[in-house]
Amino acid sequence: MRLIRTEMAPRLAPIVFRHSRLRAFGFRTLAQLRINYRGSPAVDEGEPPLRRGPRAGDRLPDAHIVEHVRERWLQDALARPTYHLLLCGPAESWNNDQLARLSERYAALVTVHRLARQATAGALHDVRGEAFARLGVEQMAHYLVRPDGHIGYCSGAADLRGLERHLARWFPRRGAGGAGK
Repeated sequence: MRLIRTEMAPRLAPIVFRHSRLRAFGFRTLAQLRINYRGSPAVDEGEPPLRRGPRAGDRLPDAHIVEHVRERWLQDALARPTYHLLLCGPAESWNNDQLARLSERYAALVTVHRLARQATAGALHDVRGEAFARLGVEQMAHYLVRPDGHIGYCSGAADLRGLERHLARWFPRRGAGGAGK
């Protein structure tokens, strides 16, 4: 029976992949883009939820961005094996006290990135509008991207308290010295 299956696969593949829907399904399956963790207790949707784009548990979509005058892919910019907090929107929208608290408490765990529509010093620049469109961001949003490239937390607001609760649940403080001590 196995011999028949292995002989049939090369004959069926060209027929199956002639159809664009089947080809797209096959690509997404093989590339593991169809895998998500939406039902996992390890992911959270913040308030307000985003109306469009990926959800907590989905893989972060890729897009062209510019970092330090160099065009690259968003996922390449977030490739270090750590958690990445992606702040989408104008820099003045984010509460600096909340960011400082998060940065202090989770410095060894979370790297903060800003994604802006306009060229801004130190921010990833969405020159083509591709990243904002794929993320479903109209004005602002924030995403916590896990080391595996999936979204652990997302929200359509600038308030980071929901993210703080999410991180505290999974990475509680140990002792008075902060996380990891």
